[in-house]
Amino acid sequence: MAYVADFACLEARLIVEVDGATHSTPDERAHDARRDDVLMHAGWRILRLTNLDIYQNLDGTLEAIQRSLACAPSVPDFVRDTSPARGGGGFME
Repeated sequence: MAYVADFACLEARLIVEVDGATHSTPDERAHDARRDDVLMHAGWRILRLTNLDIYQNLDGTLEAIQRSLACAPSVPDFVRDTSPARGGGGFME
């Protein structure tokens, strides 16, 4: 299954998701949890922020992103280039 991230840093394997009101129902939260599980199993870390985080505390939001990037695990070379054009893009089991 394919997913689209709000923002992603390929080198750090970090996805930043900005959640608004469309992520507030139990079904939507369950969908997000399943999606996060798939992405984390594929080696991604997910940082979830809310629209309010950005609107009301942009400095704190940027600090949280910077902290997440600073503690990014090193990414092995075989994971760095997973573009479909180079034969990547699949999940490793």
